[in-house]
Amino acid sequence: YTVYISVNTNKGHRYVTYYPGTSKPVLNGQYASYYLPTSTRSGTWQTVSRDLQADLEALESGTIITNVNAFLIRGSGKIGEVRLSG
Repeated sequence: YTVYISVNTNKGHRYVTYYPGTSKPVLNGQYASYYLPTSTRSGTWQTVSRDLQADLEALESGTIITNVNAFLIRGSGKIGEVRLSG
């Protein structure tokens, strides 16, 4: 699976993306890629919490998210709940 969160920032549009794996985070153009534990592919319910602003800031200093446009998933799986908090 791949999770894409489409955001607007003070530096333009970005996708904060999450994949299962163990690679280091990387910024490639407008894609900030992070890796989640491979246990998230186990077929059991998992709770994943991420700080979108901190994840993006770690890869692109000075970038501020101004709004979240979409939450997109590619692949298979089930999503129980998605929450944004300030």
